[in-house]
Amino acid sequence: MIEETNTTQLNLTRSMRTKQEFAEQKIRLPDHALAHLLGLSLSEYKHLSHKPLKASKDSRGNIIEFYMQISNNNNPEVMAKIGLDLNNIVWFERDEVESCYTK
Repeated sequence: MIEETNTTQLNLTRSMRTKQEFAEQKIRLPDHALAHLLGLSLSEYKHLSHKPLKASKDSRGNIIEFYMQISNNNNPEVMAKIGLDLNNIVWFERDEVESCYTK
């Protein structure tokens, strides 16, 4: 019985050591909410090639803002509607994204 308990504790300790923590968190919002955040129609959004919306956290793990990377291979007219930085990333304030959860 004691040996079985020690084995269980050892396995638990190993799994705790191998657990990875990520600085970013993927956020799932409905398409219409993401379209609204980007200033696009739902149809434009559905044709948009992009990476998932992610949260950027500070050193304490608090969400400070959200971002999404947009592919270069999109319609130039649609790209012009989105406020992109030089890396094709659009940034959102935390409150802006969190308000979509209450809609």
